[in-house]
Amino acid sequence: MKYLVAGMMLVALSADAQIYKWLDANGKVHFGSMPPTTANAESLDLSTATTSSSPAATIPAINRDEAQKAYLESAAAERKKREAEREHQRIVEQQTRRTCGVLSGMKKDLEDKKALYRYNDQGEKVFLSDIESKAFHQQVNDEYDKNCH
Repeated sequence: MKYLVAGMMLVALSADAQIYKWLDANGKVHFGSMPPTTANAESLDLSTATTSSSPAATIPAINRDEAQKAYLESAAAERKKREAEREHQRIVEQQTRRTCGVLSGMKKDLEDKKALYRYNDQGEKVFLSDIESKAFHQQVNDEYDKNCH
């Protein structure tokens, strides 16, 4: 008999349980048994809820629809974000491959050339000194090591 009374009290308490609905700072819909301290929560009327073993069935149908819509919108936004990140990564990798190709070509050209030169403001060819040439070799090698390994 004690167990029957305790079970009935438990059912009565759970029937009086309150459900709250609120939006977080990102606009995401949340449901809970206690209202948050950081957002305004709406108390839901559970008297229209149907009896079911499913936790979702304890939320009125209109609120389930709202929650499902919010979830689907959130999932779509996350999917778009991931797709944008993948596209960005693809572009970065493409640029890196292009840069490495140019640097690799420059390294090969530098190995074959004995004398390096540049053009001055008058359009004349000016040969680099040994120190300038070594510094340029080192700069190309450093850029290749930094970007291509």
